[in-house]
Amino acid sequence: MKKYVLVSFDLCESTAMKRKIPNWPWIVFMFYNRVHNLRKEVIAHYPNKTIELNVWKSIGDEILLYHEIQDESDIEKVIHSAVMIKHGLDVALDGAIRMAEELHNVDNSSQSVMRRTKSAIWTISATETGPSSTLDFQQHQSGNIVCKIDGRLDYIGPDVDFGFRISGKSEANKIVVSDDVLQAFRCAKLSGIEPLSRYSASTMEGVPLKGITDGATLHFLHEE
Repeated sequence: MKKYVLVSFDLCESTAMKRKIPNWPWIVFMFYNRVHNLRKEVIAHYPNKTIELNVWKSIGDEILLYHEIQDESDIEKVIHSAVMIKHGLDVALDGAIRMAEELHNVDNSSQSVMRRTKSAIWTISATETGPSSTLDFQQHQSGNIVCKIDGRLDYIGPDVDFGFRISGKSEANKIVVSDDVLQAFRCAKLSGIEPLSRYSASTMEGVPLKGITDGATLHFLHEE
């Protein structure tokens, strides 16, 4: 059994952007390119506080990253990495989108806050399997699997689905996280790790979520 942290980044209001800005493919390209570069830049600048996130896959305007946890402190480093990557994305995309809007005479007077991406962080425990593996009922009690085909990983299971559902509740100024990621954040905040010490956590209960009858309890990280 292995444990992974999954991180998602996606463009805010990308549908509206595509309607308003004719050269929107350039902005999406920048989004992908900045994620690629920031994964390296963050760990180069903060080698002891961050950790490299690998690309799982991209889905339209969303990029999914992952890290296999070797130690529980890895989760704190993943949170730090995700926060730094999101900040870098917001800065780069804000400049690009505003320039494109000015070029095409799009009114952006209402966009005073520079937040261009949404993000979610959650963990899963999963059994790694492959196309030639023997299916062992006892081995797969976690309900989640990491399937490796032609060197490419895919994550499948209820915890993966739950992560996608909570990521749909993320906001531009709030990173939605799972329970154990919240606990790791609190430990990092107590230790005074920057910039996490500038963030706070909030909880919302009874949030409508597919498959959860009484609603879900969601946790958010947001800068103070």
